[in-house]
Amino acid sequence: MGVALTYLLIGFISALLSSMSGAGAALFATPLFLSAGLSLPTILACNQLCASLWTPVASRNYRRGAPLDATLIMGVASVGLVGVWFGYRLAMYLSPELFKPIIGALILFVVAVSWRSSSSSGDDSSTKGHRAISIVLGFPLGAYQAFFGGGNTLFSSLMFSRTQGFDFKRALAHAYAVAFVWCTASALLFWLGGCMQWDIVVPAAIGSMIGASIGSRYGRGLSHVVLRRVFLIAGGLMGGRLLFFS
Repeated sequence: MGVALTYLLIGFISALLSSMSGAGAALFATPLFLSAGLSLPTILACNQLCASLWTPVASRNYRRGAPLDATLIMGVASVGLVGVWFGYRLAMYLSPELFKPIIGALILFVVAVSWRSSSSSGDDSSTKGHRAISIVLGFPLGAYQAFFGGGNTLFSSLMFSRTQGFDFKRALAHAYAVAFVWCTASALLFWLGGCMQWDIVVPAAIGSMIGASIGSRYGRGLSHVVLRRVFLIAGGLMGGRLLFFS
């Protein structure tokens, strides 16, 4: 019971922070699961399945008052599915000894991108309508989702902001909708690869759905600056720990 509660809390905290800032639950969950002694393929499988369950909740909460562009979502998600396959294959064959510092470096990279973009409103009408660019960028974003995923919602929301002129909250709604497709496909691949451990996934999934429901609901009303600072501090500490002390 104690172990299950730990997994539930990891899922809850990760989805809570991610759904408020767009940082990506894997950014927080992966270091915590590694500290609990879980293998990397198991962690990736758990992260993807949890995300496939809570991303629709976050997308629904952020899209209120602004309908989703279904055609755009389908185009980006479809191209990204090809990338998901390549990302999954890379994750399965990468040496575990190399994985931790790579993840640490990726987390710090996401933190750096977030810091540089924190002053941007994401509402640039001069770039609005570049649908083809968004669709093409679906491939690398889909590959990254399956390989790790931490910060991918941030990358996707920045992409939607720059190419479609969406404000931050509408961009997040579209990013979470696309992430649902990619995470579901990734979870299926990891499950077929024998990486899914249900005694870990079930409590983590329950916690993540609760966390995402709360985080995305109240994230709409909180200061973006405050949320970004929380993300920068937590992400910097976790990324540094994996990169330099793994």
